[in-house]
Amino acid sequence: MGNLIDLLNNAIDAEYDSKNDELDELFLVPVEERVQKGDTIANTFAYFEGVPDEESGKEYGFTRVKLYCENNISKFREGTPVCLSGHGYSFNLDIVEDNEEGMVLESNYGYKSIPAIYSGANGWQLDNAAVDIRNIVKKSTDILRFKSEKLNLLSQIFEGKIRQTSTNEKQKEGKLLAEKTDLNSTQKRAFIEAYASTELSLIQGPPGTGKTWLLAHLAVQFAKEGKNVLITANTHTAINNALQKASILSKYPHIYKVGKIFRKMD
Repeated sequence: MGNLIDLLNNAIDAEYDSKNDELDELFLVPVEERVQKGDTIANTFAYFEGVPDEESGKEYGFTRVKLYCENNISKFREGTPVCLSGHGYSFNLDIVEDNEEGMVLESNYGYKSIPAIYSGANGWQLDNAAVDIRNIVKKSTDILRFKSEKLNLLSQIFEGKIRQTSTNEKQKEGKLLAEKTDLNSTQKRAFIEAYASTELSLIQGPPGTGKTWLLAHLAVQFAKEGKNVLITANTHTAINNALQKASILSKYPHIYKVGKIFRKMD
């Protein structure tokens, strides 16, 4: 049993080490080349949305930033953790909106400060941010050391002793529900399999394939059936995106995110 925990921790380390190495190599490339490849946005205007300091009025406390730049060819997308730097300042933020006019960035850890003179100024740069939360992720494997039932369940899944199963009745029901959605054919197949599964369902796909929309469809359907639905992720932005999409689909106004008071609440 302990061997599985070691394997999981090693996999977590390998994933974050690989991401960090890729980012280190990327920063060795000249800025101009990174811009051309879409890995960096340079010389952009940043507007910080916040409130002036009550005493001086010269310092802004902000949680949102709007970026405007011409000919945006970047690879950034909603949910990407980024680093906004310039004028001697640097902030780790998340992209929450990306459209033709620009981007909206948000802080998930309370207010950040910037001198008011830099709001609306040019000369800001956007890069990928290094996010290494392996210590947080490993807390889940630490829990397994004291939860033998959960550890045994995971062991059986990894060993192939527990597989995804479903019934014909649930498959038919899932198909009827999927046909009522605007999901594409691949997403509908994934919806049917996940909805009909009696144990678990893993959905894998590259960025931009609509996994979050699919998750929202499943969450809303399960909630309609009176089931308790928990949505969680490694980042606040990923949770926010899923909840927002579930809210759009359900048109239910009372969807809340539960978290610590100093973090973003939706």
